Amino acid sequence: MKADQQPQHYLVSEADYQGLQAEPDGKQEVAAKGCRDPAFAVAFLATAGVMVYYATQGFDTVFNSADDDCEGEDDGCISAGTIDDLLWGDDTDSDMGKLVSCFLGMAVFAALMCVVWMSLVMKYPESYITCGFYTYVCVIAICCGLAFTYGQAVTAMICLFILMVLWCQWRRIKARIPFAAANLATACTALNAHKSVMCVVIFMIVLSLAWSFTVALAASAIFNSSAQVSGIVVFLVLVAYYWGGMICANVSHVTIAGTVGSWWFSPPEDASSSYAVTSSFTRAMTSSFGSIAFGSLLVAMLEAMKQMCREAQRQNNSMLACCAACIIGCIEGLVRYINRYAFCYVGLYGHDFCAAGSHVFGLFNHRGWWTTLLNDDLIGNALNYGALMVGLVCGVGGLVVSKIVFTDASDGLMYVLTVYGFITGFVMACVTANSVYSAVATVYVAFAESHVALQNNHPDTFYRLYEAWNHFHPQLVTYIVVQQQAPYGQIYSQGEAQSAPVVSAVHVDQNGEPVY
Repeated sequence: MKADQQPQHYLVSEADYQGLQAEPDGKQEVAAKGCRDPAFAVAFLATAGVMVYYATQGFDTVFNSADDDCEGEDDGCISAGTIDDLLWGDDTDSDMGKLVSCFLGMAVFAALMCVVWMSLVMKYPESYITCGFYTYVCVIAICCGLAFTYGQAVTAMICLFILMVLWCQWRRIKARIPFAAANLATACTALNAHKSVMCVVIFMIVLSLAWSFTVALAASAIFNSSAQVSGIVVFLVLVAYYWGGMICANVSHVTIAGTVGSWWFSPPEDASSSYAVTSSFTRAMTSSFGSIAFGSLLVAMLEAMKQMCREAQRQNNSMLACCAACIIGCIEGLVRYINRYAFCYVGLYGHDFCAAGSHVFGLFNHRGWWTTLLNDDLIGNALNYGALMVGLVCGVGGLVVSKIVFTDASDGLMYVLTVYGFITGFVMACVTANSVYSAVATVYVAFAESHVALQNNHPDTFYRLYEAWNHFHPQLVTYIVVQQQAPYGQIYSQGEAQSAPVVSAVHVDQNGEPVY
């Protein structure tokens, strides 16, 4: 098929949907039923049980000591009167009900800003990525100008060097922007079809905060139980802390990957079903939980080792510890990056973690590490800038609210509303951006492995991605070959049902010879 010919539109039956899942492009198979990597799931549940046990002991210790410290009129305790003075100043007519209403209204405003932001990303993905890069250049240029103005020559030279690097980077990446934009737009389209997946993301964030609080209480009980705690115990507590946090984040990632996969492999009439989110979340918390715990444990151990090295560097000013922390940090970054795509395979096909990692290396060997890195860098930077802008807009909104709603607002009240608006907007935007970032990785994996399903179910989206891959990867362009008439599926032409063609993908080089 030539690049200027759109693929035929046809639907796929439920029976063929199962076939596509079982053998997408003949390259992947859905894993058999059952729990993958169960030993790591059991290990984490045992760790969680130990943390909860010690947290119950640490609860009384922490809060009883806090009550004892705040008895009387100690200067270290914050009273209700102090908070009133901060918010309302000399005005004794405080209006906490109005303040709470402002908080809720600003949270709604932040959510609306995220919706507007994602709508713009879906409609103008290429312009959005370009503007994101230009925004970064402008910020560095402003910093450079300020540094020269205030006589900070070293800082100004560093900024100039960064601008030179950005100029070279722009010459390298500007041709890749349409490719990144097509992946970004497809990811947003998939998430827009299943908006309820954001409820899972928010729930896992709350669960992560609860885990952090639990480990903090447990650490208090453990460290107060003896005069001297060994380094091994500290290391294990750090591993437990990072392990739980990483599992919460990766459960969200795998749920998003499964949800995008359901949209990818489902006909349009089924793509908006809420069962896609619930089934993906159920798989992430059951059959794939061991794989998630396995991958998260690797990152948690590396993160704990890095923190131990940094603490040794801080106490002993050791060059060896500094070098060790740097090396471990590089390894951790690589493992995190591989995990991001490995968990896409876990969410899409239900692989165990080792099999998923093997598929990631095969994907990168075919598609190229450099291409994937630059694609992620473009999209990641653009999403980060967008989250920052949403936070700034919400912060300004908080300042405006303090001026309009409260007459003669104190400086403390304006500060509280402004900071609250910025933090609320930025956090909501970061949650949205991370969800989109997970969906982008899933789209990249799914198109490389199972692009036929996308053509069958969402031909318009497929054609946009096909154009981008055809333009950017002409040596690995996917040609769609019509083989025969299918006994299943239907196309609709002038109201009459016809048999749909069976399609397969052949990867060829510029001379038309098959590559693999």
